[in-house]
Amino acid sequence: MTLLSTQAEYIALSACAQEILYLRHLLAEMGFTQMGATVIYEDNQSTIKLVKNPEGHGRTKHIDVRHFFVQEAHARGEILLEYCPTSNQIADIFTKALARPQFQKLRHALGVLSLSEWQNDEQMCQLDQTREA
Repeated sequence: MTLLSTQAEYIALSACAQEILYLRHLLAEMGFTQMGATVIYEDNQSTIKLVKNPEGHGRTKHIDVRHFFVQEAHARGEILLEYCPTSNQIADIFTKALARPQFQKLRHALGVLSLSEWQNDEQMCQLDQTREA
């Protein structure tokens, strides 16, 4: 199972890196050259190790060669992989069914308010405006 999840994460990382490289080149053409590496937060430590240490991974022969450009982009300093625990992976809100507390945590991290939170926030703003007047 670990090898399968590493393969799936590596292929997803490949797609993400393609988009990042496209956007970096597009921004460069518009005059906004990116000086540092673009950080990608990854929750699979085996995938991170595979990218950072590309040699000697005989068990990865089944991963299509087209995905290995991620290692080159990392070596060139265009992308940087950082570990992010699954519990803090904000993208999970878009891809997984989550328990309510985890959903609320990630929703808050995105800066999205529930209707009741928004209404309370609006009431607080109105109260502050009334006090200032």
